[in-house]
Parts: sequence; structure tokens; C-alpha cells
Amino acid sequence: MRNFRQAFVIGALVYTLALRLMPYVLQRFAGLDISSEAVYPWNFSPLTATCLLGGAVLASRKQSLTYPLVMLLVSDLAIGLVSGHWEFAFHSTMPIVYACVVFQTVLGMWVGKRTTVARIAGVAVISEVVFFMLTNLGAFFTYNMYPHTLGGLAACYIAALPFLRLSLFSTAVYSIALFGGLAYAERGVSVGEPVAETVPSGR
Repeated sequence: MRNFRQAFVIGALVYTLALRLMPYVLQRFAGLDISSEAVYPWNFSPLTATCLLGGAVLASRKQSLTYPLVMLLVSDLAIGLVSGHWEFAFHSTMPIVYACVVFQTVLGMWVGKRTTVARIAGVAVISEVVFFMLTNLGAFFTYNMYPHTLGGLAACYIAALPFLRLSLFSTAVYSIALFGGLAYAERGVSVGEPVAETVPSGR
């Protein structure tokens, strides 16, 4: 069962990697304008849900933390290679993104075996709100899009609210799919496992 969970999480991470790379592949080979939300739904990502799942179900904390970070690094390298723009992959707020991935995984560890709908929903919302607050704060200080005043900071957060809504929605969808999918799959694995035959003791 432990190996099955590990394979399930790795599969979710590979899927996440593919989705992160997809818009740049579409831009490079299909000539699509990925800057438009109508073409590609930015922020609709399984990353948060996958980090929560890995933290909750993997027995090894080292694997829980390492797997998503490796996936993120590999996908960033692939984005730079495919797009030809390394600033797309390693922009100024990426250290915050990596830190948030660690934070989300730790929240998943807190859920652990005490997995309930309320716990998953709670950590999912906390994960996305913290990611929203920190990444936009980083963007506010590193880019000159808004005046560095309280009004400019407020404008920065207000402009990013549509991305928060989409992130919350996507994390809800993927949390249901991943946690629910794993529970359903494990039930099937348990049913399909052979029952060990008992050997008469001769007594």
C-alpha cells in the first residue's frame, strides 16, 4: 500500500509538471497567444493539492518535501528550454514559490492520517491565501508596476484577486480528485489483494 501511495503521488507530480509546461509548448509549437486567459487558464493548477497530498500520505517526510521541489525545478528548467526565456522560469519571486511549496507540504503532513474534509479544505484555503499574499508582496517590491505605497500595495492585491479565485477553485477541484481518487483506488487495491492461505498447524 505504501508503494502504491508513492506511485500515485509521483503520477500526480508528473501530471503537474506536464500542465506547467503545456502553455509554453503551445506557444512554441502551435503559435498560440498564451497571455490570454481565454487560451490558457493560468493559476488553474494541481500543484497545491499535490503538495498537500504528498505531505499527508507519504511515509517519508524527506520524500514528501523533495518530490515536489524536484518536480518544480525540472519543470522550470523545461520551461526555460522550451520558451527560450529563462526569466519565465526563474523570475524574482520564484524563491517565494519554492518556499510556499515547502509550506504547503508541511500543512499536508499536519493533516496526515487525520484526513477529513474539513482539514483538507482548511489547509487548502490557508495554502492558497498564503501563496497569494506572499507572491504578490514579492512582485510588489521587485517590479515597478505599482507605486511603493500602501495604496499601491492595495491596488496590487486587488488586481490579483481573479487569480486567487481561480487558484482556490482549482485547488478545491484537484483536492477532491486526488484525495478522493487515492481513497477510491486504495479500496480497489485492498479488495484485489490475495488473501494469504492458512496452513494447518497439525494440532
